[in-house]
Amino acid sequence: MPTAQRPAGAASADTGTDSLRSLWYLCPLITAWAAIVGVAIIAAPVFASWLASTAWEQGVAGPLRLTVLGWVVIHDVPVRTAGVNYSLLPWGLAFIPFLLLWLGARWAGRISGIVSTRASLTMVAGTAGLYASVIGVAAWVVTAPDLRLSVPRAVLTSGVLAAGAVALGVYRRTAAGARMRQEVPEPLRVVLGAASVGIAALLTCGFALVATSLIWNFPRAVDMAAWLQPGPLGGLALLALGLGYLPVMATWAVAYAVGAGVNLGPMALAAPFNALPSAVELPPLPLLAAVPTRSLEWSMVPMSVGVLAGLLVGWYVGRSAARSTVQRLSLATGATALVGLGLAVCSALARGSLGEDRLSALGPNPPSVAVAVIGLVIVGAIPAALLARPRARLVVPPDPVPKVPAGGRTALVDD
Repeated sequence: MPTAQRPAGAASADTGTDSLRSLWYLCPLITAWAAIVGVAIIAAPVFASWLASTAWEQGVAGPLRLTVLGWVVIHDVPVRTAGVNYSLLPWGLAFIPFLLLWLGARWAGRISGIVSTRASLTMVAGTAGLYASVIGVAAWVVTAPDLRLSVPRAVLTSGVLAAGAVALGVYRRTAAGARMRQEVPEPLRVVLGAASVGIAALLTCGFALVATSLIWNFPRAVDMAAWLQPGPLGGLALLALGLGYLPVMATWAVAYAVGAGVNLGPMALAAPFNALPSAVELPPLPLLAAVPTRSLEWSMVPMSVGVLAGLLVGWYVGRSAARSTVQRLSLATGATALVGLGLAVCSALARGSLGEDRLSALGPNPPSVAVAVIGLVIVGAIPAALLARPRARLVVPPDPVPKVPAGGRTALVDD
């Protein structure tokens, strides 16, 4: 018995409807996965320290509250206690919820078969809204007279983080994401790609500068760690805290290298051409031993990292395709502006307070960093974009077209 076939448009519509229907349980599943696993990761060292100490006799409420507090704080939510704001947070630990949400979105995109942009946006908005609500409730529960968290800030930062992670997972895994990638104009792809290369190059140089400075000042870092006397479990917690602050220190290193400097308190600016006052004292965190305390005789050398990033930006633009001089200049300038904007955002995240008075304003000034980065990157981007040769593109000849002559035989005829 013959089976009636539905039109292709109807099948596509049904598929899109089914994708939307599946989101009512996929969005809560992604949220639950990220929340439960994230809390478990924070809880492991907290409860290990609790069991190893004598505080376990006081009940489980204390470590449970500390676990929820740590989970909320890694979403870049400032803490206010004893009248002091702590807003310079180890936002590198935000990679944990970001990775969990990204993995959940990839899994959901694979099993749901999302093909429409509407379904993709619904998944992003639904998951971000649910996750932000959970973080907001957790921040409200933890808040007490002696410890205050900003619930609106918690909702905002966690919602933005969740939206970015889910959007990236959907974009890279689903048919809707593949279609969106094809619809992005080619010049915009070049600008975004070149800017990503420039930002990655600057932050990589920042990590390298931090590592080099830590090796150079290793005895100072050891003295800081010895003064804290953390013990085995405390040492692991200190290591995790250092890893969380590593992106902050890399951003500080970039701001230092490009000449914008890093504020370390009133009238204290760490810069290649400026010596810090002897009265500046930082918290005894071993990672802060990497902060230079005196001016450099070769202060122009660190500033070359900006020009190096510019060379990579211009090389990416010049190698993308054959273009006119004006087009290359426009693309290189646009990518350079995005690099400056990206480092300004990183600088805003790496700026805050670790106490009162002299520790109330630490970190680089975002506008100064943006101006310095753009000024150095453009120096390398413009000549590299003009001199780089576009890469050769492989041209595949068309396949022979089969034609059926009048005699009934099939022949392959080249056009």
